[in-house]
Amino acid sequence: MRTQSSVTCSLHFEHGCVNTATGHQLFVISLFAFQSQGISGGPWIGPTVEDTLKAIKDEGHAGVVMQPIGFLCDHVEILYDIDIAFKEIAHELGLQLWRAESLNDSPILTQALAEIVTGKYKATSDEITTPSSA
Repeated sequence: MRTQSSVTCSLHFEHGCVNTATGHQLFVISLFAFQSQGISGGPWIGPTVEDTLKAIKDEGHAGVVMQPIGFLCDHVEILYDIDIAFKEIAHELGLQLWRAESLNDSPILTQALAEIVTGKYKATSDEITTPSSA
């Protein structure tokens, strides 16, 4: 049996300050929504991205920036779910949808991973929590 995946997307929609380059008023409010319900048939964590996009449109907003926070790199749940399916849903609702770029092979991510793997960052014994000390 396949289990549910609880991929979280952070949705930011325009709200509140003026973009000095365009003169447009921008609002930034963060929302969380969940994608990738899977096929387990059990209860699902919500709200869904689809419901959240509809709520954003119902509040009168014209656009949304989506940041998938469950992944460091692009793959099918970003390249298809967001870039194709959610963008199509947003378009049908009359919203513009943009996705923040993934880290992929960025130098900062590569350096951070290399430093973790090589042991540059090690927890001291007082930083480690075990079940008996929690």
